[in-house]
Amino acid sequence: MKSSSAWSLVLWPVTQPDRPLDNAALEVATAVLRDRELSTLRDKLGATYTPSASFIRNAIQRDFTFVALGNTFESHRAEELAMISIEIGVQLAAKGVTPEEFTRVRELVRAQRAKELLGNDWWLDYVALAQSRAGALDEMRSHGKVMDAVTMEDVNQAAQNFQPSRLTAMILHPVLDAAKEGRAPESKPP
Repeated sequence: MKSSSAWSLVLWPVTQPDRPLDNAALEVATAVLRDRELSTLRDKLGATYTPSASFIRNAIQRDFTFVALGNTFESHRAEELAMISIEIGVQLAAKGVTPEEFTRVRELVRAQRAKELLGNDWWLDYVALAQSRAGALDEMRSHGKVMDAVTMEDVNQAAQNFQPSRLTAMILHPVLDAAKEGRAPESKPP
């Protein structure tokens, strides 16, 4: 018996410098990617409920940076739908964001950043980094204001990280316990 769901994971390594403006532009590009995933995979195809797209920069090893795109799909359609989700990122790299997307999504990211500035968790994470990483205090101070400087061109440049030649993709299917189902486990040749 196969599982009814599978998880698609796509990772794009990021080559942009670790500067507040570049990080903010990549955050907006990633939010546009998620917005398009929602529109296509959830709203149009009904293929998944909550697509996720995250920009991740390791707090200590700052050059370990990537955008992660994760979706849960019906197992029998996982490969087909994963290819559609990848194509959404590839199209974003090729054609960029629309002016409407840029304006709307940048405001959403700006609001999220303002909310982060009100939370203790964000401050505690950055205060801990400030002792070990030069520039962390400057980044903290500009966290809410840097969105004013982000342009559509910056976001389109950041979206270049979603090139098809740069991605790593996998589809995970849960392994079901054959013994619990009352059947013999399937054997596969080595």
